[in-house]
Amino acid sequence: MGFQYNKIKNGHDDGTQWTSYSDLFMGLSVVFLLLYVMSSLRSGTTGLQQQIEKERLTQKVEDLSNQLQVYNTLKKEHLQEAATPEEEKLYQGLMGRLDLLKEDAKTEKDKLRQAALENEQKEQALNQYQQLVRNMINANMIAKTRIKKRDDVIVEKNQEIQANESEISGLNQNIQAKEKQIAVNQQQIAQANQELTRRVAQLKYAYKAQKMTKKAYDAQMAQIQNQSQQKVRALQDANNQYAVQINRQVASLNQLTGQLDQAGKELSAKDMANKQLAGKLEQTKGEYEGKIGNLVGQLQQTKGAYEGQIGQLKSQYQAANAAQAKQLGEQISGLSGKLQSTEVALQKAIQEANARKEVAGEIKRGFAKAGIKAEVDENTGDVMIDFGDHYFDSGRADLKTGMVDVLKKAFPIYAASLMENPKLRSKVENVEIIGFASPTYKGKLVDPNTLDPSNRKAVDFNLDLSFARARSIFQYLFDAQKMTFTHQKDLLPLVKVSGRSFLAETKNLRNVANQSGAKFCEQYDCKKAQRVIIKFGVKQ
Repeated sequence: MGFQYNKIKNGHDDGTQWTSYSDLFMGLSVVFLLLYVMSSLRSGTTGLQQQIEKERLTQKVEDLSNQLQVYNTLKKEHLQEAATPEEEKLYQGLMGRLDLLKEDAKTEKDKLRQAALENEQKEQALNQYQQLVRNMINANMIAKTRIKKRDDVIVEKNQEIQANESEISGLNQNIQAKEKQIAVNQQQIAQANQELTRRVAQLKYAYKAQKMTKKAYDAQMAQIQNQSQQKVRALQDANNQYAVQINRQVASLNQLTGQLDQAGKELSAKDMANKQLAGKLEQTKGEYEGKIGNLVGQLQQTKGAYEGQIGQLKSQYQAANAAQAKQLGEQISGLSGKLQSTEVALQKAIQEANARKEVAGEIKRGFAKAGIKAEVDENTGDVMIDFGDHYFDSGRADLKTGMVDVLKKAFPIYAASLMENPKLRSKVENVEIIGFASPTYKGKLVDPNTLDPSNRKAVDFNLDLSFARARSIFQYLFDAQKMTFTHQKDLLPLVKVSGRSFLAETKNLRNVANQSGAKFCEQYDCKKAQRVIIKFGVKQ
C-alpha cells in the first residue's frame, strides 16, 4: 500500500488515493479490534482468577469448619464414653477456673474502663484550663500588637508632620523671596518713572530753548515713553508672575496647614486611644495574671490528685496481676503435664478421625461402584446396609437370599477398605455387627417406658431377636464353606456381635405407646427398623 503523492499533487488521481485511505482505515480498525479483544481477554482472565481464588478460600474455610466440628464431636464423645471420672472432673474444674478467671478479667476490665472514663473527664477539664490560659495569652499578644501598630502610626504621623512643617518652612521662605523681588521691581518701576519724568523734562526744556525741532522732540519723546513703557510692562509682568506663584504657594501652604491640623487631630486621637488601650491592657493583664495563678494552683492540685489515683490504681493492678499470675502459674504448672497428654490424645484423635474419613470415603466409593445401597457416615465410617425389599421376617432371624447377595458384595469391599488402610489397620480393635428389631411384639407396640411385666417380656424378646439377627450375619460371613473373601481371617478375631432391640431407635420410634402396631408399621415401615449396622472401633 502506498500513497501517490505526486499524482495527487499534479492532479492525476486515478482513484487509487481512496483505495489507499480505505486500506489504512481497515488496518486501523483491525488494530483497535485486536486491542479490544486483548483487553477483554485480560479482564476475563483476571475475573476468572479471582473466582478461582474465592472458591479456594471458601473450600479452605469449609474444611476448617469441618475439622472444628470433628474436633468438637471427638471431644464430646471422649468425655461421654472414653473419659474417666477423674479426667471429666479435671476438665470441668479447669473450665470452671477459666470461667472464674474470665469473670475476674471482666470485673477488672470494668474497673479500668471506669478509671479511664474518670481520667478522660479530668483530661477534658485540664484541656479547658489550658484553652483558657491560651486565650488569655492570645488576648495579651493581640493587645500588644494593637499598641505597637498605633505607636507605628503615631511615628508615621510625626514624620509626616515634620515633612509638612519642613515644606511649609520652604514655602514661606520662597514667598518671602518673591515678595522681596516684587518690592525690588516696584522700586525699579518707580525709578523708571522718575527717569522718564526727568528725560521728559529735559526734552521739554530743550524744545523750549529751541535746541531741537518739534519733530525731533516728538520722536525722542515717543522713544523715551516707549522704552519706559516696555521696562515698566516687563517689571509688571514679572510682578504678576511672582504674584501668581505666591498665590499658588499660599494655597499649598493653606492645604499643608489643613493636613497638618488634621494629622495633629488624628495624632491626638491615636494618642488618647493608645493611652486608653494601655490602661485596659494593664487592667486585663492584672486580671489574667490572677486567673492564671488560680488556674495553675487548681491544675497542680488536680495533677497531684490525678497522679495519686494513677499510682493507687497502678499498685492495685500490679498486686492483682501478681496474685493472678501466681495463681495461674501454679494452676498451669500443675496442669501442664495433663495438658500435654491431652494434646497428644487430641492429635491422635484428629489423625484417627482423618483416617476414619478416608476409610468411609473408600467404602462409599466401593459400594457405589458395586451398586450397593448403604448409608455410610463420612465421619465415623459406620455402615448401615440397605437390603432393599429383603428384610428379616417378623420374629425371625433367618437370612433371605436377597440379603445374602448383598452381604457377598458389600462385606469384601468393607474389609478391604478397612484392613488395607496403612493409617488405621494396626489400630483397629474391633468390628461390631449390631442388629435391631421393630418396636412391636405379637402385633402390638411396646412401651419401653414402663416396668409392666408384659412389656418387659416384649423388650427381652426383641433384644434376643436383634442379637440373633446380628449373629446370623456373623455366622454367614465367617463360614468358609458359604463365603470367602480377602482379610476374612484377619477380621474374625476382631468381630463382636450385639443386639440393640428397638431401644436405640429415634425419638419418633420411642413415643409410640398410644398407637396400634398396624398403624405404626404403616407409618414408619417396621421392616426398615430391622436394620443392621457395621462399625469399627480403634485402640485408645
